[in-house]
Amino acid sequence: MSEFRPGIEAPLVDRPNGEPPIVRGLTATELAWAAGLAFFCWLPAGLVLARVAGTPVVAVLFCSIVPTATVYVLAGWFLRLKRDRPQDYHILLAKRTLARAFGLGERYIDRLGLWDLGRSLAKPARRRRARSHARAPHATR
Repeated sequence: MSEFRPGIEAPLVDRPNGEPPIVRGLTATELAWAAGLAFFCWLPAGLVLARVAGTPVVAVLFCSIVPTATVYVLAGWFLRLKRDRPQDYHILLAKRTLARAFGLGERYIDRLGLWDLGRSLAKPARRRRARSHARAPHATR
């Protein structure tokens, strides 16, 4: 039985051909980026901690646990950000934020030319019919 009840908004179901979410709303590509960036951001802190502790095992432990926790928290944030929004909304949001931060002109349609949900094309102008000046059939001369 359907769980949809009249009067309640249904969630957007616009990702049938997109990547499926794997970890708390992150797709495989986003998960790889988040894990890689988290590891390289926490690597200097792990190396400093290993130097202070005097053993490299601390760096390995630190650089495996802390990035995993970071990805988990980031995935929850992405889950809230992407809920009930069109596919690739977060990319458009990042582009707009960067454009505002650096004083660049905003582009509502990106270079791919994809349209978001809710947009419609303008009604085409009414075309006039060309008047046909058909003559009456002439007798052959």
